[in-house]
Parts: sequence; structure tokens; C-alpha cells
Amino acid sequence: MPQEVSPQVKAYPNPVNRGMQVYVEVEQGNETLLDNATVEIYNSLGLYIGKVNAEGRRVTPVDLPQRAGVYILKFKSNDLETNFKIIVN
Repeated sequence: MPQEVSPQVKAYPNPVNRGMQVYVEVEQGNETLLDNATVEIYNSLGLYIGKVNAEGRRVTPVDLPQRAGVYILKFKSNDLETNFKIIVN
């Protein structure tokens, strides 16, 4: 079930199995949120792991580390910043 922090952006699946991608989706009608949009990945300790450029894509695939644990995806754009907690099994 998607985790909806705000009605405009969601991340799924959650939890996700190792080696599978997570998708960050901007709902239709909210395409302005894609301006300068990125998805940053952090581990449970808050250490920066990487970044995916989401600009122009409503659905952005994100590769998470192969290690099981909790990761934070931070969606950032000109108009919105929101976090998703993703569990990797």
C-alpha cells in the first residue's frame, strides 16, 4: 500500500524486497512539482547515500541499497519537500 505523506506524492511498494526498485510518483495534475525535482536517499542514521533526478518524470524508479533496513527517501522540488520511510527486507 502506498505511503502518502502528502496527497501529491507517494512512494511504493513499502516494504520492498532487496534488489527491487521503489517508485516515487507525483499524481497527475501536480506536474509543477516536478520542477527541479530530485529524490535523495539516506540510511536510517541519516547518512546520504545518493540522489536520483526526477525532473520531468511522474514516476521515478529509485534503486535502494542491497542491505536490509530502513531508508529515507526525500523528495525535493521547487514547491515541495517530503520524506518517505521505506523498509527493505
